[in-house]
Amino acid sequence: RFDSLEMKPEQQKEKTLGALINQMNGLAASRPVLIIFEDAHWIDPTSQELLDLIVDHAQAIKALVVITYRPVFTAPWGGHPHVTSLTLNRLGRRQSQDMISALTANKPLPKEVLDQILAKTDGVPLFIEELTKAVLEGHLLKEEKDRYVLTAPLPPLAIPATLHDSLIARLDRLSPIKEVAQTAAAIGRDFSYELLSAVSGSSDDELDDALTQLAEAELVFRRGTPPQAFYTFKHALVRDAAYESLLKAQRKDLHARIAQVLKERFADRVAVEPEVLAHHYTASGDIGPAIDSWLAAGERATERSANVEAIAHLRRGLDLITELPEGVERTRRELRLQIAIGTPLMALESYSSQDLVRATARARQLCEQVGDTDQLLPLLYRQAAYELVRANFRTSRGLSEEFLRTAESQGAVGPALVARRVLGFSQWCLGEFCESRAEFERMLELYVQEQHAELAYQYGQDPQPACLGVLSVVLQLLGYPDQASKVRDEAIARADDIAHANTLGYAKTFAICVLGAVRRDWQIIRDYAPSILEFTEHERLLIWNLWTKYIHSLAMSQGDPTQAALVQLGEIRNQIHATETLNNRTFHLALHAELLDASGQTDNALGMIEDALAQVEEHDERWWQAEILRLKGSMILGRGKESDADGEALFQQAIGVARSQGAKSLELRAATSLARFWQNEGRSHDARELLAPIYRWFTEGFDTSDLMEAKTLLDQLGPWDTN
Repeated sequence: RFDSLEMKPEQQKEKTLGALINQMNGLAASRPVLIIFEDAHWIDPTSQELLDLIVDHAQAIKALVVITYRPVFTAPWGGHPHVTSLTLNRLGRRQSQDMISALTANKPLPKEVLDQILAKTDGVPLFIEELTKAVLEGHLLKEEKDRYVLTAPLPPLAIPATLHDSLIARLDRLSPIKEVAQTAAAIGRDFSYELLSAVSGSSDDELDDALTQLAEAELVFRRGTPPQAFYTFKHALVRDAAYESLLKAQRKDLHARIAQVLKERFADRVAVEPEVLAHHYTASGDIGPAIDSWLAAGERATERSANVEAIAHLRRGLDLITELPEGVERTRRELRLQIAIGTPLMALESYSSQDLVRATARARQLCEQVGDTDQLLPLLYRQAAYELVRANFRTSRGLSEEFLRTAESQGAVGPALVARRVLGFSQWCLGEFCESRAEFERMLELYVQEQHAELAYQYGQDPQPACLGVLSVVLQLLGYPDQASKVRDEAIARADDIAHANTLGYAKTFAICVLGAVRRDWQIIRDYAPSILEFTEHERLLIWNLWTKYIHSLAMSQGDPTQAALVQLGEIRNQIHATETLNNRTFHLALHAELLDASGQTDNALGMIEDALAQVEEHDERWWQAEILRLKGSMILGRGKESDADGEALFQQAIGVARSQGAKSLELRAATSLARFWQNEGRSHDARELLAPIYRWFTEGFDTSDLMEAKTLLDQLGPWDTN
């Protein structure tokens, strides 16, 4: 009775989780709340997100959250002070006897029967319950007024030895309805009356009677009233026992029938949960449709930014490929899977993920086998992005240009936009700022949201906010701080509007953290980085989380760089390096070195600067080169005449590099350092003649730290022409 939600999948997911948390908080405001999660070891990633939120919120409300799981599950909440972990051991003999007494309504069992139940169940509660019920439902005992007695001497194997045997024995005694239980088990642990009815072929009366008996035997639990009822097997082991009692041929036939019914009569459910259909096709041995359904499930999960689920679904499809006969159709199916898995891998792991590299190489090989040039575009993107992340910028620029040519030759406007974004990024890293700006602005000019928003799900980010985030940095470097701020704000607004997780992490990391560090606006980083950290951690966006964590740590350490903070920076940088993400390493090293120098550890800082300069030469990452040279010059001043001369030369070199790149902001910063040195050397006239023309070039951004510092120094140097 409500209108469709007009929001992006990621927004809908966030609002759904928020609604559930609000429901819990609302209940707890009026009464204590008990929340129970069973079998957390089987939890899916999105439900895990909800459970994490519940655990966090529970500490502030009247709620008790009980979570059960097997030892194979690693609980992520162990370090919280409001969380208590309990290891549940097997029940002792007294507890086991109490449980049996409750099941027999306190009527004693014959001692030999009781001893066998206790011995065979070994303190496992579910086994105690099921085995006791199996004995009571069998023909071994007769109920008298105050006790149970044996109907005959107890045979050696009269009581089942395992839980599975006990469950099978109970199902066998319900033989008229066993087939219904088996059919339900093939559907899953949870099943609806409507689907079971369509698959089983039983009459309504027969089905109602069978389900009533299963419920009375407490093998299944019911919610609602048929035909709208839903059922759940009491325990996964109960469902497994019913399912495993089927012959293999029966199982395949049942799954084929379920898949057919789902496709023909439950199209709405299949559209929402294609993985359900994929599961039944897989179990039926119908491999082609199974692969197609796993592909559909992976693509749908990717659209919802459920990247963990997407990768799992697509890998299920890839696992089945070898079961198809060799040929063009098999090759095309594998190609679609290998291309589809790239987007969630890029979002979840990183662009340098070896899984992504292998998927890309395999997909390109498959493209060549079938001559499918249309599918080359996402592969060229992945290869360009991989080289970019590995800091092979000239290679990435070449691949980006090939990607752009191929897209334009095919008339593929959307992929061409993505190609321009990657090309602009490569040019920025190479220090080609004017070319980078032109490429970004051309991309933004051609972008149409209604037509190109889907690119986020095909290529990992929506190109518009991602492009805006990096363009804000480029504009700052070129000497347009106000324009950089405007583009930064636009990047953030567009990323929030789109609500695609990886796009949002990408755009905000650059627009807030990288831009903030470039212009030394540490306060904006301190204000906004915590929310980026929370978001990227929640969405498992590892590289954006680490970059933000690194720059936020720098911002928090300004003015008081403790040794612990400096060590932490090194640890975070090592974590970034461990992801095989090498781009921007020169930037990170220089920022760390500047903080080391401020803490008095100049020798260590110089060692880090030398490492950064070596990286500049090795990878041609030149966008921060002028600043690295300036920092080195500042660090060696005051160590004697020779060092002062070297420092002066480094300032001159920094100015030259910045000028060749058109990086007016970095030129101003280096010129300010050189002018201050000349002022101290008594060369105020030379200092003023150097700095004033560069300062006068600027038409905006006079409230930024670089321009204010330059203006203060110029005023100290004596009268100068401000026009």
